[in-house]
Amino acid sequence: MAAAIKLFHDENSNQKLDIGWTGPEERYGFSNSARGLMGPPDYEKARFQLPASEQTVEIAAK
Repeated sequence: MAAAIKLFHDENSNQKLDIGWTGPEERYGFSNSARGLMGPPDYEKARFQLPASEQTVEIAAK
């Protein structure tokens, strides 16, 4: 099964990723450590294969 994950650390608990003039003000990440230019990465960059036996995925939030 192919999947992609995006996440963010909602540091102020307002249920959204805060964006300022210079970009996101809270930590965020995508599977495969994918990065996009001026927005999120393409699905193809973030997607990965998740075998049925796999239960853990690590993502670095930056």
